[in-house]
Amino acid sequence: MSALMTAAEKAMERTHLANPNTIPHITDPMGRHWRQPDVTKFVIDDKEALMTKADFNALSDYSCSMPTGVYVGKAWKCQRRDGWYLAWYGFSDKGPDYCSNNFRKITVI
Repeated sequence: MSALMTAAEKAMERTHLANPNTIPHITDPMGRHWRQPDVTKFVIDDKEALMTKADFNALSDYSCSMPTGVYVGKAWKCQRRDGWYLAWYGFSDKGPDYCSNNFRKITVI
């Protein structure tokens, strides 16, 4: 992320920091080739993420590594010992040059 943020990006950051159970939109130019389902369709709370089987299948699988290209809004799935998890990079309260790592257990509906 760049230290220079647009007004829209600053508003999205405030919204995300107020509600960490939202996945921000990808605005970083590095994200133009990243493919993921419409994350606004996911229902996310502090513990789990509900999604359709089609959306689950559309998420990239990073069970053995972390994706490169760290930018806000990037989402993927990973398998742990106790099941599948939705993961995403979000805004960090450390500042615009940092991303938070977020994980929620997936329930397919």
